[in-house]
Amino acid sequence: MASVESQFNDNFNCYKCQKKYPIDTDNDKLNSRSITKRNSKGCFNFTTRTHLLDNIKYKSCVGNYTLQGMSYYYEVYFNYEKGILPFKGDLGTQPNKMVEVLHIIDTIRKDKLKEG
Repeated sequence: MASVESQFNDNFNCYKCQKKYPIDTDNDKLNSRSITKRNSKGCFNFTTRTHLLDNIKYKSCVGNYTLQGMSYYYEVYFNYEKGILPFKGDLGTQPNKMVEVLHIIDTIRKDKLKEG
């Protein structure tokens, strides 16, 4: 769940957060602001702030819970949206677990789009 949330919600996307709040060794003012902001989100450690997603409480940034291998599934999902399947054959011949993962990502993404 956290892996999907961090992909589709910019507030928990580590790549986008690091671009928005960079840490530069030559700029102490920028560093202070970036570190303060990222600490408040719980990027480096636990925080007093709680992030609530689908009735699950996270005490650090949700992006910290992202599984590294999920990028493969996002790539497969975005290709699936374009009609490109990950394996030869039609949808009925795709591995069941892959179809389940695609369905889960699709459901969560559509729910997030409905929320705004």
